[in-house]
Amino acid sequence: MRLIKQRILCPMCRSPIRVAKVPGPELKCPQCGYTFDVKSVKVQCPYCNKTVEIIVPTDMRVDEVFLMGSICPKNCTEAEKKCREKKWGKYYFLKCPERSLLSMYTVEVKCNKCGLILHIDLAEGEHNVKIAKLHPYFKYCIKFSEWLACRSLFMFKYTCHSLLNYYSVKRIGEVISILVLPLLHILLKCLTFYLYIGTINLMTFTFTLVITILPTFCFYYCFYMLSELDYIVGGIELKCSLALKNKINNSLSFFLGRKILLISYFVIIIIMFSDDYYYFEFEKEKAVLLLFDDITGLPLLLVMAMSFQVFFTLGVLLYILWANYRRGFGDIKGNFIDIARLVDRLSLVCIYTVIVLIGLYFASSLIFSFSHSYEEIGKLYFELFSRKEPLLGIFWDFFRIIVFIFLPASLYFSLLGGFTRSLKHHELRRIGKELLRAKSDEERKLLMSYMVEVRSSLRLPSIIDYLSRIAISVYLSFLLAKLVAP
Repeated sequence: MRLIKQRILCPMCRSPIRVAKVPGPELKCPQCGYTFDVKSVKVQCPYCNKTVEIIVPTDMRVDEVFLMGSICPKNCTEAEKKCREKKWGKYYFLKCPERSLLSMYTVEVKCNKCGLILHIDLAEGEHNVKIAKLHPYFKYCIKFSEWLACRSLFMFKYTCHSLLNYYSVKRIGEVISILVLPLLHILLKCLTFYLYIGTINLMTFTFTLVITILPTFCFYYCFYMLSELDYIVGGIELKCSLALKNKINNSLSFFLGRKILLISYFVIIIIMFSDDYYYFEFEKEKAVLLLFDDITGLPLLLVMAMSFQVFFTLGVLLYILWANYRRGFGDIKGNFIDIARLVDRLSLVCIYTVIVLIGLYFASSLIFSFSHSYEEIGKLYFELFSRKEPLLGIFWDFFRIIVFIFLPASLYFSLLGGFTRSLKHHELRRIGKELLRAKSDEERKLLMSYMVEVRSSLRLPSIIDYLSRIAISVYLSFLLAKLVAP
């Protein structure tokens, strides 16, 4: 199918350009005469699944395709609505040309088969696949949300002035698909305990529900994190060499370790069962009860495993950027200020991730402290841990804090800080060379002012790097004092 009735904004004068056929590698604005490079991309209509060909700027890519969801600015009468429905069919409100969200990062095109107006979000970058679609489960969540938003039950509600639109239903579908594994965990645990014990008390169900909320929140945060990484990686790959671009794309394969994590889980179950049986040698019913609790936790472990893969991907991406500049290869080109904005956004992602990990740790510790006082399974776990060696009981919390908080924080912030310092060093060295070649005082003044701007930029990554080092040093000193204390 050839391109028809597409609208795209001119990067210079911001006036809409109507395109009726696929042009060459360049597109000229009829208003200001500005010419910019474009490329042809094929997308799929979310309603009829027909392939539609569009054009986008060469430095942009398709991020998301959905049906037009803006509110119609015209107050149509009932007679006008009936006339439109007679002319365009039952989904006339999705074919109205008045409903527009056109901007520099959007494209509007009309599907030739179903006649619906597609609203296409663009993002910077050249890779054609969203990062979330690299993972099979996240890809399923996106596909399910798209399928849900195209159901006739919701399509009839996308009226001219409705708050419900295709975009909002897609977000709801993603939330529903994320809840599948946590709800499966609750169902398996309730069913297993009901069949084995004959009943499940309200306190056990309540604590199961509360514990399930934590990894669910963590899993949904991964969606936000992937969308941010998608924007950041897309911006960086436009300003780096082909070698660094390939390394960055390889770092996005965060789902490769899922089989190892599953095998590790089953090994841990066997170890925990033998451990439980050892400590409950004369109380085999308690050991079996703990084993059932471990087995029903499999869906919850899948959620945590996939969340871990996303956190691990962030670390791999930071390591690639740090190692690239640590070896003296300044592969990132272009405007330094634009790169600094991307790095600042990456710093915020690291900060939010560490805050989420801190919140998960303290929330899980609080839930466990309440569960061993009020909940049956929690009492068994507390009894099991209290029978183990005292050294493990004393320093277990210190070990968890190091693994779940300080270790990822130190890796994130140290790699990010090292990358930003190397990035600034390369840029300042380049400015120094330009100063030596400068022939006029005006050129030297411009370079000096630019040098001041470079030195004042990227302060956030350096600050959090040094603060994390201080916090880790203080904590290790406190832990050492506990070890040597009588």
